[in-house]
Amino acid sequence: MGDSTSQGRSTMSFIIGAYASAPSLFLNDRTQEKIFYELLKERVKNIKGLEIPFNGEALHIFGNDFLIKLLEDDWLNVITAVPASFNNLKINKHFGLASDDQEGRDLALSCHRKLNDTVKEINDKKGNPCISHVQLCSSPSFPFENVSSSEQTLISSLEEIMSWDWDGACLTLEHCDSHSVDGTYQKGFMSIESELRIIDYFSDSLLGMVLNWGRSVLEGKSPNTIVNHIDLCQQKDCLKGFIFSGTSEEDPIYGSWEDQHMPFFRKTSNLNGLENSLLTEENTSLTLEKLNEQALSYIGFKLQLLPQEKVSLEERVEINVDAEEILINKI
Repeated sequence: MGDSTSQGRSTMSFIIGAYASAPSLFLNDRTQEKIFYELLKERVKNIKGLEIPFNGEALHIFGNDFLIKLLEDDWLNVITAVPASFNNLKINKHFGLASDDQEGRDLALSCHRKLNDTVKEINDKKGNPCISHVQLCSSPSFPFENVSSSEQTLISSLEEIMSWDWDGACLTLEHCDSHSVDGTYQKGFMSIESELRIIDYFSDSLLGMVLNWGRSVLEGKSPNTIVNHIDLCQQKDCLKGFIFSGTSEEDPIYGSWEDQHMPFFRKTSNLNGLENSLLTEENTSLTLEKLNEQALSYIGFKLQLLPQEKVSLEERVEINVDAEEILINKI
């Protein structure tokens, strides 16, 4: 990874999907939100930037300006468009850049045009290009009845999107789980094989892939799946980002193979209730051994403690401090 091991462990820094652990997921309280980010910056020493969710309209429930003011001037942040797709799919099951339904595809393109404007807005207000990557996805969820997607449609959408000026940000496909052989899924987007064929099509561009540990694991219902996905991407030399986010085979709170951003589990942690997380120190080590960190543009984590109504501000910060310590010690 560009800023890491060749210069020593102390320079390793991480992209943090802090929105998943922020109080704004549960509380409509600006003060608590500000305190959370102040504590995060104070206690997590190696922040490269944030993974920022674009929900289709804005970057934060308190508005774009609120989020932009939280960003440090030297951070290089990434934006994920997955929340925008997920939110829109609740309204229109055909929504997506890969949708064979023209209206669903047009809506997705319009949404991503708004995202393009938002990237420029952030950079203009910060006074410098501070968005390094934008993570797109291959929605819609085609296991739904009468919904279809295709590689050619996604290629056409990406050709249009890549013709826009992204103010220096690189575009990536963020792999979400595809539907499994038993018909279960969380997102149900395209298979990684389809997405890699699309990246092959754009081989002359800088289009890359981003993997999320938990989403790959729940797709195959095994930690071996993420190892396989890493291999597939690294064989194509297209893996640009990697986010650690956990899941469980069975848990009374986090459920079975759900995309709930379950935190790391380690025996020495002060956090309780994470014993069923598959994101163990052993599985983390196996994953990091497989990753070619030097080829990555960024590595990070996105974690959520549940149930939201019982999580303290301290615990919200602690899961991120814990994650940083685990990764620093393993890398």
